[in-house]
Amino acid sequence: MKQEEVLAVVQKSDHSVGFYRIADGAELSRVPTERYPHEFAVSPDGGAFYISEYGVQSSASEELGGNQIAVLDVREHRISKRISCGEFRRPHGIVCDREGVLYALCEASNRLLIKRDPGKSGTFEETHPTGGEKGHMLAVKRDGSRAFFMNIDSRTVTTVDLKAGADAIPKIVCEGKWPEGFCFSRDESLLYVADRGGADILVIDAMQLKQVGVVRSRPVPLRMTTDNRGRIVCVHFGEDRTVSVINPENGEEEVSFEPPAAAVFAGLDGDGRRAAFSLQNDTVQIYNTESWVCEAEFDTRAEPDVAAFVRA
Repeated sequence: MKQEEVLAVVQKSDHSVGFYRIADGAELSRVPTERYPHEFAVSPDGGAFYISEYGVQSSASEELGGNQIAVLDVREHRISKRISCGEFRRPHGIVCDREGVLYALCEASNRLLIKRDPGKSGTFEETHPTGGEKGHMLAVKRDGSRAFFMNIDSRTVTTVDLKAGADAIPKIVCEGKWPEGFCFSRDESLLYVADRGGADILVIDAMQLKQVGVVRSRPVPLRMTTDNRGRIVCVHFGEDRTVSVINPENGEEEVSFEPPAAAVFAGLDGDGRRAAFSLQNDTVQIYNTESWVCEAEFDTRAEPDVAAFVRA
């Protein structure tokens, strides 16, 4: 199959991952998943997506949820296998570190699962408690040395030391109103966490493991990423649907614009020159990050969410 520059999009209510050609928005393929995929991680070589088959539409659901991670072959546009989470349910936050180790956070069980070589068959080899309730989002340092958990019900950010020989006892880093979205600073010295229950971005020192500040945002900050200049690109989920570009050093909002519908995800390409936003009207918009002009817009299937720029 000839490789093209595409955007891969998790489509939650369509129970699929869609591949869309960026040049014209054409749907190149649709890969079915189990019910309600939510997050995915990309392998370091870009050849595989690891998809959380969450099994329920939202965290508010009282259903049991799923217990599998689907492995999608990016070149062949197919699910090559699934990794079982066993007794642990509702995998959501999912990350690959730079060595390709896979980490999955099971929300209903408050457990972190680790698979050292996800290319091999078998289940996860390690599990760790998170120290929080309803752990929804997962941040892991690139070297795999530490994980952070954003916990909806306990309203905490917790952490576990994953270095070899470390005492992996969970530690509460800070409390918020509804910690959820996150991004690291470029050097990973700071972790920024969107406090969805208010209008704040919590600033956490990722070495001292404590909150060291707050950056004001618009109400209901949801998802964030860090651009090449260290600024926070944040989407908001409340009545104010603004996308904000915030300088965390002085707290100033340097850029703002309102897409035609609320954005639920913001992601940059590998060069940081473009940003993709998944919108609640079942479309995706792609912006130039220098001019913040929309360069592409196309329809997706139902409920687009996490997306990644790939060649597939």
